[in-house]
Amino acid sequence: MSSHTETFNAHEAVCVYDKTQGIELPVQGPKSVTIDDITKDVTLNGQPVRKFEWDKAMGGTFWKFNIVGWQLLDLTVPDVILDDGNGDKANFKYRLGLSYNWKSGTKGIETLLKDQGGRDPTPLLIQAARLDLKTQKGKEGAWNELLHVAGQYGMGLKKDSLGAVIVEILETTLNKAVSKEEKLELDYLKQILNQKATVQKHLFEAELAIAVSGKAAEQWAANYERVAKVKTDYMMAMNVVAKGAGGRDRGYSRVVACCCCSVASKVSASIWGQGEGGGGGGGGENGGTEFVSVSGAAAGGGAAAALARC
Repeated sequence: MSSHTETFNAHEAVCVYDKTQGIELPVQGPKSVTIDDITKDVTLNGQPVRKFEWDKAMGGTFWKFNIVGWQLLDLTVPDVILDDGNGDKANFKYRLGLSYNWKSGTKGIETLLKDQGGRDPTPLLIQAARLDLKTQKGKEGAWNELLHVAGQYGMGLKKDSLGAVIVEILETTLNKAVSKEEKLELDYLKQILNQKATVQKHLFEAELAIAVSGKAAEQWAANYERVAKVKTDYMMAMNVVAKGAGGRDRGYSRVVACCCCSVASKVSASIWGQGEGGGGGGGGENGGTEFVSVSGAAAGGGAAAALARC
């Protein structure tokens, strides 16, 4: 297998995968790399050197960075929609010239690798410049978005003595005016998107209401089971008391007070409905609530045993 060596100098750096730390790190020259003549793979001391495939404006395909001094970037920004001066919208293309460097040399490359995974910054730089041009109405200005995106990729933009970013508008091209029909289509699309958002909001509210009502139904079922159990236990206790005392108590609203355990169990008529023969006034003397006081002597041992569970 044929290969050759190539040297990169102290103004340059390559990115090598460090097996010990498990990360990519920039390595500054001067050092020599080995390049395979067939595959064009690059290695440094047997470790693979990363090759980058970026936009041509940012270097195209390369394996080493220039980390010293300023570099010129010729950035083309298409599809900038601005007022054409006659009250209509037009589609412009801009060509911008700016200078950048990698902040603190290898520190900027570390930011590029760690925060951005070594991805090409060109698409986001174009998007940021488009936003700035719209904000600045196609003229020079602060270039805040462009400055922000460049910083996220470890890049610094050249500034003047007053601290303003230096970006030169090299060329402006009117691609085409936005017709009234296209403007109507854009407005219509905007309305559709707004309607879609409204529908999604209503669907979410409906789903939330269904979920809440379902939860309420589950709670009602659980309460019903508890009420049914109370009713069953109460009727069993009343039957035992009636047998021990020689009769049955089926009043409109019933309370069993057990003096031996000092516990009262009340079952409201709103749960039971009316008792037998109670009519509208109830089975008690005053149509209200009857109390049956039970002791071991009066009700007999069977009743006391049954109410012991209270």
